[in-house]
Amino acid sequence: MKQMTPGGAALLVILAATLARLVLAAGMGLGIDESYMVAAAHTFQLSYFDHPPVSWWMELGIQRVSGLHAPFIVRLPFIALFAATSGLMYGLTRRLFSPAAGVWAVIGLNISPVFSLAFGTWVLPDGPLDFFLVGAAWALARALGIGRTELEAAPDPDFWPLAGILIGLAMASKYNAVLVLAGALLFLLADARARRALATPGPWVACVLAAGMFSPVVIWNALNGWASFGYQGDRAAGLALHPLRPFAIWGGEALFIAPWIFVPMIGLMIGGLRGATGGRGCWPGSAWCRSCCSR
Repeated sequence: MKQMTPGGAALLVILAATLARLVLAAGMGLGIDESYMVAAAHTFQLSYFDHPPVSWWMELGIQRVSGLHAPFIVRLPFIALFAATSGLMYGLTRRLFSPAAGVWAVIGLNISPVFSLAFGTWVLPDGPLDFFLVGAAWALARALGIGRTELEAAPDPDFWPLAGILIGLAMASKYNAVLVLAGALLFLLADARARRALATPGPWVACVLAAGMFSPVVIWNALNGWASFGYQGDRAAGLALHPLRPFAIWGGEALFIAPWIFVPMIGLMIGGLRGATGGRGCWPGSAWCRSCCSR
């Protein structure tokens, strides 16, 4: 009997998980946040008060196409997008580590309650946010030549425009995408090979395209007294320093993601940081990574 390839295994997981989400979507009414999303917008606008427009465009679009607004119908674009997110997760992880690691990344993503159920099924801005962020990470890896093999380690500048478009769409999905963008910019400044890319047109083209994708949100805010920026900014204002708060947040994240996924993630983070600082950690492109992840 022919052994299934890692790509085939990842596809099987994605199909099975998508089928499970379709069954759940058909049997569940809209939650509180979903009801707000569906009820708050009835027409296409450049942006909206609470969040940027992509998630609203998705649910409005499926309603216009189908003529229906049942919970199962408005959830369909989000379920389909999460299947694509899972595929991108496999491609990114396979590129950075190994095909087997890619399969486990897909499994982990699809058994995590908050990602698979909430972000992968419900009408929320987090679903498109995750899709565009994972896609942007994959495009950046291609553009910078970050990969485990010599062929994948060759930079491909053709992917800079795609990276910019995806980053811009991530910010047009949910405002906190700007935090990931800031992390990407810090990486470009901190990594020697990435810094060399700043001397080429690619990153700057990506910035222009990202700004273009986000421009409807800026225009809407400018026409509406910066209402959305002000609302979300006020939610972050007045925060005092609480030394124990990060631990409470991490505990909540562990419950949402699932402890059996969160604990290995912490271990991988420590290993990555050790590799980045010269320790014997698993960091894409390092000799130790090539020796352990090629198995």
